[in-house]
Amino acid sequence: MLLLTAFEPFDGTGINSSQEAMREFLQRHPDSINGLPVAGVTLPVVYEADVAALLPTWERLQPRAILHLGQTSGSVVGVERVALNLKLLNLEEARRDGQPPRHAPIFDEDSLPATSDTPAALFSTLPVASVVDALLAADVPAADSAHAGTYLCNHILFRSLRHARSRGLPISIGFVHLPRLPQQVSALKSDGKNGSLPVETLVRAIEVCAAVIADCVLSAGEEESASRCG
Repeated sequence: MLLLTAFEPFDGTGINSSQEAMREFLQRHPDSINGLPVAGVTLPVVYEADVAALLPTWERLQPRAILHLGQTSGSVVGVERVALNLKLLNLEEARRDGQPPRHAPIFDEDSLPATSDTPAALFSTLPVASVVDALLAADVPAADSAHAGTYLCNHILFRSLRHARSRGLPISIGFVHLPRLPQQVSALKSDGKNGSLPVETLVRAIEVCAAVIADCVLSAGEEESASRCG
């Protein structure tokens, strides 16, 4: 099973490109891709509520891979390498009032038992280079991205990687950022700083990523998916 996640709208356009692209992908591939079953869940753009929405589906489906999807203001599909133990606290205030960003650890000494081992960062366990190469070969604008930022996209990736690591789950987990849709950029009346791609390209990006993940996961044993595919 490949479990896809996307986020609800949050930028005032009433649309999240990751959600729209995931919906369309699942309509086209309702059962599986390259022999690997697929399913999807939409997450709220709220710290901890995102994890609360993910975990029941994770526990129920026991996926062998999770591909998180999110929205970016950039113009290319970004395949993330790293999740940081860091979260942005004042996004709305920073946007509205021009305040400097304030951050805090996702997990710190107060929120973890003293014996817990939570690193400052965790690497994606997806084959990032292979995914980027496959996207570019399919004429999808794509790039290897260092990390998933410090907002909800990073939060769900870090929490997922840590959840799998703390339980010894041999599961491949990663994150892909998708540009906004053209109608979102029009609605935002942006000054040209926001990139976009049509939904057809975004769906193609998910198809390519899912196919690479499926081929990798299915060629690996149940106990070695993460190590073979990361």
